[in-house]
Amino acid sequence: MSYFKYTLCTILLVALIKTVSAQNSRQDVLRALPTVKTDSAKVMQLIILSEYCDNEDTDTSIIVGNSALDIALKTGKNALISNAYLKIGITYQNRSDYQKASVYFFKALKLAENIADYHIKARIFNSIANSFAYLKQYDMALEYFTKAYDIYKDAHDTKKLGAVLMNLGNIYYTKNYNSGDFTTCYHYYHQAEKLAEETKDYDLLNSVYGNLALVYSDDKRYNDALSIIEKGMKLAEKFNNKENKMFLDYYAGRTYGHMGQIKKAEVYFNESIQLAQDLKNLDYVSENYLCLSEAYYESGRYKEAYDAYEKYKTLEDSLMSKENSRQLNELKTIYETDKKEKELELSNQKLQTQDIKLEKQQTIIFSSVGGALLLLVLALVFYSRYQLKQKANHKLETAYAIIEEKNKDITDSINYAQKIQHAILPEREELEKVLGNVFVLFKPRDIVSGDFYWCCDTPDRRYIAAVDCTGHGVPGAMMSMIGSSLLNQIVNEKKISGTANILNELREGIKTAFKLRDGRTKQRDGMDMAILGFDPDMKRVEFSGANNGLYLIRDNALQEFAADKQPIGQHEGHETPFKSTFIELQPDDCLYMYTDGYADQFGGEKGKKYKYSSLKELLLKIHHLPMNEQYQVLDRTFQEWKAALEQVDDVLIIGIKI
Repeated sequence: MSYFKYTLCTILLVALIKTVSAQNSRQDVLRALPTVKTDSAKVMQLIILSEYCDNEDTDTSIIVGNSALDIALKTGKNALISNAYLKIGITYQNRSDYQKASVYFFKALKLAENIADYHIKARIFNSIANSFAYLKQYDMALEYFTKAYDIYKDAHDTKKLGAVLMNLGNIYYTKNYNSGDFTTCYHYYHQAEKLAEETKDYDLLNSVYGNLALVYSDDKRYNDALSIIEKGMKLAEKFNNKENKMFLDYYAGRTYGHMGQIKKAEVYFNESIQLAQDLKNLDYVSENYLCLSEAYYESGRYKEAYDAYEKYKTLEDSLMSKENSRQLNELKTIYETDKKEKELELSNQKLQTQDIKLEKQQTIIFSSVGGALLLLVLALVFYSRYQLKQKANHKLETAYAIIEEKNKDITDSINYAQKIQHAILPEREELEKVLGNVFVLFKPRDIVSGDFYWCCDTPDRRYIAAVDCTGHGVPGAMMSMIGSSLLNQIVNEKKISGTANILNELREGIKTAFKLRDGRTKQRDGMDMAILGFDPDMKRVEFSGANNGLYLIRDNALQEFAADKQPIGQHEGHETPFKSTFIELQPDDCLYMYTDGYADQFGGEKGKKYKYSSLKELLLKIHHLPMNEQYQVLDRTFQEWKAALEQVDDVLIIGIKI
């Protein structure tokens, strides 16, 4: 199973904001809040509570984070304010709102410049790097991850080093993806795994498991991937971590997709989408839809593949908007410029005793060089981003063209199949010649139909059948052609007469046909049907049915003739011979044969099924009308009932007036 693209969004980026142990709970924090006396302690408790909410409800997380920020601003303490800004930014980042996240990150970084605590500055660098990574600006992400790494290394902070090592592995995974060389990212991941085990940081360990699973899958080490995903799932369940479960479901789907096990892949992708939607993580909603599109395509479900790809493209265009990238680079530039201005101000204070003219000249030179370098950096960034965007657009256009071309080929083939199917159905003139006053309401759900009708005139009987094959669309249409062919063979070649005898022979023919095809009986392959055999003078009719019955309206009363409760084909119940019912006919009798599509259609004000009871009431109201008018009323009623809802099944009703 191939994938249209790869992004760093497919790997888990660690935010490095875990400030409490995994054994704590949100309830513990809530219970502790009323007992907290100082504003500083309240801020930190609210930040911890906001962090817990990230795993369940990001809306609540933002509300709690802003409460922490309000209290922090009242204290005037830069460390508290910076921590609150960072926490809010991380929540927006988890929601894939990088524009808002970046605003808070750079506010936090500006305050952190004057804070002695190394933790806050390193966490901010890591979070900014994450945003650059999500926007596919990998060199910028590498720059900020390296800054965080240097800080933790100097501080000998082993626990945080593990997380940064994993993120560095993520960057190198992406940079070397096309070459297939995963040596460098394996190196960083295994280092991170070792440190996570030493420090018992199970959240980080789960993240490493997820990323290793991704790389194992791309490296075709599928058993290794599934094994490590299972380890991760156990950890996620142990700590009830929905976010990690979301990542691991995605990795499992991706791995099964590579292995060609499409049904398993589809289950895991859908589970990951549900969790991502609950957590408002649009990146993973987008990634899962892209992979689902590929899975549907591989299994021949082209319409669903196209729909999933449309959802992916809509989300991706939103997440990769120019405004997000522009905002992030603009904030970085403002921060760098502000930092340089402060450095120049300090230099000016030290050089007050020097010659004023020399000072101005130096300032002009420094400003010019700094401005030129800044412009050069910005130009390189914009040019790199432009190239990446052009490549992404080209991939999207190519994928679209492939899907549209295949959709056209498939639609053309189905349209041609429709012509073939219509060729086997009796013409209206043929029906009227054999049966006289008759109408047929035939409405396929798709272009071709699993329902069909059949008519045959023999010296001793005039036959007509309404048939509902297993499935609809192309599979149903193929079944209908098999059924029609077998009916013609039974009546015209084998000269078998009697409706019950025809059904018994048809059942054997269906069972034989499918055994010959693939060596085993398909329990669900078959058809339901009603068949009538009229005497030549149309004064008596023989009826047999396989699950589908017959309505007779006489003297404004409806009689229902039940069918045998068994299909044409193999089924799990006890197989018995089909029975016949003989009916003496009178002038103006109306007979109606039907499949289940009309009664099963959803619609009306409450979106419920039409039901057989409503169909019988309608037939009683209209049976006195000419047959063409009955057809029109049935068709109009169906359309009005269905309204804007999709048609759920093929529809077939045949009316015959004696």
